[in-house]
Amino acid sequence: MTDLSAHDEQHPSGTTADPAVPEPRAEDQTGTEPAESASDAYWREICAAMPPMTDEDIRAVAVILREIDNERRSREHHDK
Repeated sequence: MTDLSAHDEQHPSGTTADPAVPEPRAEDQTGTEPAESASDAYWREICAAMPPMTDEDIRAVAVILREIDNERRSREHHDK
């Protein structure tokens, strides 16, 4: 997989977190999530700065997702 340590660069403010992006918040007062949470905005910025995934990266993620899906299906099957 891609080495992400090169993308651990500090923000110009001297921190790795962007102080302009508020802390993620829980559900709003109505019990539903806001259209775009602060966490979504934070991760959108992080991901936009990352290089595109290679075919190898995509295959590695697919293996993990398949394993998670198989475990979930197995649990659901045993819960019935």
